[in-house]
Amino acid sequence: MKIKPVESTPAPGYPDKYGQEIRQALPLAQPKRWKGAPLALGLLSAAVALGLNGCKTDAVLNTGLPADDHAAAGISTPGATPVATSRKKTLQALKGYIPVFEFGDGTGVVGCDVSNRPIFLSEEEAFAMLSAAFADAGFTLTQDTQVLAEVNLPHTKVSSRTDDTVEIHIGEMETDGTLKAIKDIPVEFVSFNDVFAFCKEGSGHPLVEYGKTKVAAKELAANNPGLVVFYDPLVYREYPEREEDEDPNDYWERLRSLYAGLTENAYAQSEEMLRQQVQAFVEWLRTEGSY
Repeated sequence: MKIKPVESTPAPGYPDKYGQEIRQALPLAQPKRWKGAPLALGLLSAAVALGLNGCKTDAVLNTGLPADDHAAAGISTPGATPVATSRKKTLQALKGYIPVFEFGDGTGVVGCDVSNRPIFLSEEEAFAMLSAAFADAGFTLTQDTQVLAEVNLPHTKVSSRTDDTVEIHIGEMETDGTLKAIKDIPVEFVSFNDVFAFCKEGSGHPLVEYGKTKVAAKELAANNPGLVVFYDPLVYREYPEREEDEDPNDYWERLRSLYAGLTENAYAQSEEMLRQQVQAFVEWLRTEGSY
């Protein structure tokens, strides 16, 4: 994820009379199973907009559905001619709120006198884990990034472990990948470093900093409909306690001997929690009636 301030404001896209009438009619036309499914309705809106503009969809989708189901869902088939699109996009492909699925505490700490730090997943490691989880579910996560203008970014209280207050400010963000579903969906993984990158400039650096990836991810998703957000679970190594009659030097030596195994176990837990986040999202996507 890359962030930079908004340098210019794009021209507003006001709806015309006919577009507004169609939007008002959409709720009456949607299937009953789509009631309460904002993602599905957003997709229907996008499909209608494409039809009005005389455009044709070119996405070849990896959903795992039979060809007949693809046709019924309005999914294009292989062989269509690609249509050139701009890399800079806004969050208009999907209108509905996409929840963040909570697996992992998502709170890490660094700074003075911090003896036990969590496992920090790099964005490369997280992408590999997410990509594998989506592949198991029949989806493709690509490394195609999208530059999103005027994103609502969360400024969290990094100086406090308990204060989850968040301020929202506007910025530009480059996503981490694209999920190939009914529409190309931008995907963002909130890493520990992202939490601080989201914050406003000049916010200072306390001696101890708390990076709350789950809090930041939930606020990012809640304030940017159409964005799929996952977060670093920030799993800690589970060190054994010192036995009552154990010599301190022997205890530290025992910890050193266990360090590699504890680290490997924490990475495995992080991967499993990311997989659970993906599985819960896929189940939600199917329940919403848009898969």
